[in-house]
Amino acid sequence: MTAWRQAGERPYRPGITGATGTTSTLADTAARAGLPPTSVAGLRMALEQGRGPRAVPVRASLVGVTAGIIALTAAVTFGTSLDRLLATPRLYGWNFDAATGS
Repeated sequence: MTAWRQAGERPYRPGITGATGTTSTLADTAARAGLPPTSVAGLRMALEQGRGPRAVPVRASLVGVTAGIIALTAAVTFGTSLDRLLATPRLYGWNFDAATGS
């Protein structure tokens, strides 16, 4: 306990907020559901903010990653649709095989 006092931190206690910031409801639910300790520890490390100098912007990071995945999916979908449109002339109104004349 002396090391915790020297570090200015409290040991983690499941379900008690304030020990390391706010606890993750998802991680607590996973622990109660009986998931392996490695999964619960991973969820806690990914979703709990921490406090003081070790605080990290978890929500902003998750929003940024989600926006990036959505943008990547939209770009791939648009590229695939454009490729199909350009490969099939009848889709953009060119309904003949050949043009004659000058």
